[in-house]
Amino acid sequence: MFTFTNEVTDELAVVVLRKFIDNIKKRSKNFQYLWVAERQAENKTFSGNIHFHMVTNKYWDIQKTWGYWLEVQKKSGILPREESFKASSAFDVKKINTSNPKQVGVYLTKYVTKNKAAFKCQVWNCSKSISALYTDFYTKFGFLDAKAQRRGD
Repeated sequence: MFTFTNEVTDELAVVVLRKFIDNIKKRSKNFQYLWVAERQAENKTFSGNIHFHMVTNKYWDIQKTWGYWLEVQKKSGILPREESFKASSAFDVKKINTSNPKQVGVYLTKYVTKNKAAFKCQVWNCSKSISALYTDFYTKFGFLDAKAQRRGD
């Protein structure tokens, strides 16, 4: 989970997340990911602030990556609300232990379906390899051809 140390607009939040992901892609071979935006409900200080959930194929050293996440925020002008503020949960990593790939979908679907909030940005995104899997799923089963036949193309 990627949480911000201060209030942030949806648009800036996505820019910061993209900067973070772009750097990770440069340093990590075959990095694959899928992220979903969610509004914070339990954080009373920043109620409604955007944060992100992500599934990836890589293991992250939480201390190292957490520090980098905070650094990207600072470089983008998102400073902690107080000088002495120590973000203890701005970057939360959980391992999904499953041999069933559908469980990953269940994890992310939970956040998409419970989220009734409107956003001024993308609500999800994924790496090209994940996008290709989605496209292959439909094209291999003739989804596009069937749709074209119904329209009379």
